Amino acid sequence: MIKGKKLFAAVLAVLSFCIAPVSLRSAVPSSAICEAAASYIDESLRPIQPMVTSYDSIDTDAGEEILLARWNEVRVAGAPGEFSALNNALKKYSENASQGVKDILLEATQDIRIARAQTAKPGTPYVGKHRWLADVFVRRADTLAMSFLEGVLIDKGDGWGMRYVFGKNYDARTGEALFLSDVFTDMQGLAGAVGEQLRRDYPSASFMEDGGLAMMEKIEALAGEGNLNWTLDPCGATFYFNPDSPSVHSPHAIGAFKEGIFTTTILFDERPELFNDEYRRAPKSYCMELRPWTPVRTAFANGSARAVQVQQTSATAEKLTVICGGAKHIEPGFARDVKATLVSLEDGRRYIYADILSDDKEYETYIYDLNGDEPTRIPTKWPMTRHAAFRTAAPGSSGEDIFYILSDPENFLINALDLPEGLRPLRRCRIGADGLPEATWIQGMG
Repeated sequence: MIKGKKLFAAVLAVLSFCIAPVSLRSAVPSSAICEAAASYIDESLRPIQPMVTSYDSIDTDAGEEILLARWNEVRVAGAPGEFSALNNALKKYSENASQGVKDILLEATQDIRIARAQTAKPGTPYVGKHRWLADVFVRRADTLAMSFLEGVLIDKGDGWGMRYVFGKNYDARTGEALFLSDVFTDMQGLAGAVGEQLRRDYPSASFMEDGGLAMMEKIEALAGEGNLNWTLDPCGATFYFNPDSPSVHSPHAIGAFKEGIFTTTILFDERPELFNDEYRRAPKSYCMELRPWTPVRTAFANGSARAVQVQQTSATAEKLTVICGGAKHIEPGFARDVKATLVSLEDGRRYIYADILSDDKEYETYIYDLNGDEPTRIPTKWPMTRHAAFRTAAPGSSGEDIFYILSDPENFLINALDLPEGLRPLRRCRIGADGLPEATWIQGMG
């Protein structure tokens, strides 16, 4: 049998992830709408361009798939001199994560083969396929900070899996990791603000059975140790809490295992006194990737703050749901491998660019307008994808996948799908007046 506790503990040590169950929903924060003023816009902040390359590896035994693994390389494209320190830090992160996962997977594959030999029946396919899938979601990428959320799914093939998330934060100028004490002025005040916001966001959670007292004590201890799990977002900071698992104790546990991941956001405008002046700065326009089922509150240029979330459901068929301020849009049809980006523009407009695997063969970009009472999908003029047109392998097979991160609304890459695969031009675009990509350069056309 696979040494579950040993392997899960090793993953936790290597990747510093927290745990959450598969296919359980994170609640949309109850404080979905509030008013705030965009007081901390710094027009000197410029977007930087992250590059995330995902590597898939499939292990087989006697011709049958037994394990699918995925890991990521993160770097910054362009301006090598300006961001060399950050790239060095990201290179170290990528190398450590890759080697750590490979070491663990080597042991896992050996154990899986032993388990398969003991349980597989002659002439029947092996159903206990294992998955170790890592993803990266870029929360912020500008000349002040680079912040992203790691996520890993570990599925032992028994119909139940584990999800881990952990925030990684860097100073974009020095490449140094950002600690709580770098960004926040008052750990006790921060703990109080996070606890109060959690109470508002999750009034029916199990940690509210005693009025939230035990939860508050836990958060105070984590903040005092500098051990909160967080990302620095464009307009504030988001904190992540995961329940204990039967296999591994999570240091950030505040609720029951079945409740999944808890998240809560503190915006610059809500509690400015908690943030150091240097990091209490927001870009005039920004992009932020959304992890499915993980809500985040953020501020827009019109002065409002809303909770935004994407969900990928699979009750009967996988579908995409987009939620903004409590209003939702459910996209009909098949959708998985969701990579969604919130785009907030300085003129107040906001959109979601969601890249999905729509037909199990090809990725496609769907665009949603968040400017009305509820999210609505914008019809595109031509089919497109932010996944590179040329992959070394089809989805779900060994190889690498380059995904073009949307970090600058005025300059991003997208592939057209309206031509045969070998002729698809890469387009450099900006967000147009209608929210759709407006090409400024097309490959092969000067």
